[in-house]
Amino acid sequence: MKSRAKENWRFAAAFPIVLSVLVGIPARADAIDDAIAAYKRGDFAAEIRILRPLADQGNAEAQTKLGRLYELGKGVKQDMSEAAAWYHKAADQADVVAEYLLAKMYEKGRGVEQDYGQAAKLFRQASDQGDADAQFSLGWYYEAGRGVPQNPTEAVNWYRKSAEQGNAGAQVFLGRMYEDGNGVSKDYAEAVKWFRKAAEQNDAEGQSQLARMYHSGQGVAQNYAEALKWYRKAADQNDADGQFGLGILYEKGFGVRQDYAQAISWYRKASDQGKADAQLFLGEIYEKGEGVPQDHAEALRWFRKAADGGNVIVQEKLGFMYANGQGVAVDYAEAISWLHKAAENGDGLAKEAIKALYQSGLIQDDATCKSYGLSFGTPAYAQCRENIDNQRAADKRALISAPAARPQVVDSPMVVPQAQSMPLPSDPVTTDCRMIGAMLRCTSK
Repeated sequence: MKSRAKENWRFAAAFPIVLSVLVGIPARADAIDDAIAAYKRGDFAAEIRILRPLADQGNAEAQTKLGRLYELGKGVKQDMSEAAAWYHKAADQADVVAEYLLAKMYEKGRGVEQDYGQAAKLFRQASDQGDADAQFSLGWYYEAGRGVPQNPTEAVNWYRKSAEQGNAGAQVFLGRMYEDGNGVSKDYAEAVKWFRKAAEQNDAEGQSQLARMYHSGQGVAQNYAEALKWYRKAADQNDADGQFGLGILYEKGFGVRQDYAQAISWYRKASDQGKADAQLFLGEIYEKGEGVPQDHAEALRWFRKAADGGNVIVQEKLGFMYANGQGVAVDYAEAISWLHKAAENGDGLAKEAIKALYQSGLIQDDATCKSYGLSFGTPAYAQCRENIDNQRAADKRALISAPAARPQVVDSPMVVPQAQSMPLPSDPVTTDCRMIGAMLRCTSK
C-alpha cells in the first residue's frame, strides 16, 4: 500500500494539541510552546531538553514527540527501540498519535518484532478516536487480510470513514473498491466521484485513476481531452501510471496528434520506475520500429524487464519469441522457462504451448545436440538434428502405434494491461498449440 500518512507533518502538527490538554497548567503549556519554537528553528537538542522532563512526568504528548525524535534521529542518535518504548508509554494513555505511530512500528518491525495483529489492534484504537490515517490503514488491513480476517465490506467501511475526512489515499482506495465491486456493489460513477475528490486535492494517484476513467469512458462520458489533462497532472508529479497513460494517448493519437517521440518519452519515464505495462509497450514500439529504427535487441531488453516484473503477457510473448527465433536465437530452454512463468500466473495459452513443445521432441533433440558441444545455427548442429529426425522417422515406421492425440483445448481468457481497462470477451477463448515444422503455432477459436 502506498503510504498516505504524512508522519513528519503529523509530528509537527501534534504539538498544538497539548495546549488543550494542559489547560490550567501554564508552566507546561509554556514549555510546550518553547518546544514548538525549537522544532521550527531546527534546534532538536533544545527540544529534547524541554520534552524529556515532561515525558518523564508522564505527559503523553511529550512522550510521543520524544519517541518521534528517536525514530527520526533528530537531536539524538536514531534508536528505534527507544522510539517504540516512548510510543508505548503514550499509547497506554490513549494518545492517538502514539497509537498510530506505534502501529507503524509493529507493521514494519522497527524497534519491535513485526506483528500485524498488534498493528491492527493499535490502528483500530486510533481509528475509534477518529484518526483518518489510522482508518485508512485499518481499511487496507481488512482488504488484504493482514492482522485481521479478510473482510472487503469492513475495508469499505473504514476507507469511507477516512475518505469522508478528506484522506486522499482512502478516497482513491474507496474508488477502486467501487470500480472492482469489492465489498460493495460495482458502481463506476461512484468510483469516479471518489477518484475526483482525491484528484482535486492534487493527489497524483487520484489524478491518474480519474484520467483512466475518462480514457475508458467508465462512470463518465469518454473524454480524451480530460484524460490528457489529468494524466499530465499526475505525470508532472512523477506518477508512473500518469506517465504510462500519456504514452498511450500519444502513441494512439487519442485527444492529441499522434507523436511516437512523445509516446516513447513517457513510456520510458514510466518504465524507469518499473511500470511493467509501459516496459511492454516500449518494447513493442522498438519491435515494430514505430517512430524509431526497428531494434530487436532494445525490444528484448524492455520485454525482459516487463517479464521480470511479473507481466504475464510479455512472459508468454518471450516464450514464443525464443521458441520461434523471433528477433532472438532459438533457445528452447529459455522458451520453456518463460512459458512456465506465464503458466504459473494462469496463462492457458502458455500451458498448451509447453505441452506442444514437449510433444514435438524438439526440446530433447536440442539438448542432445548441445550436449555434443554443437552450437545452434552451425552446419554440425543442423546435421545432428537431421540425424535425430531420420532416426525418429525410422523408429516410427518400425512400430505400429495409435495416432497421436490432438492437444487438449483449454479455456484461456484474454489478458490485457490493466491501465487500458479493455473489456473481456463474453465468450471463452480456446487455444490449440502445435508444432508446424520447427515453429510453435497457437490458434484461438
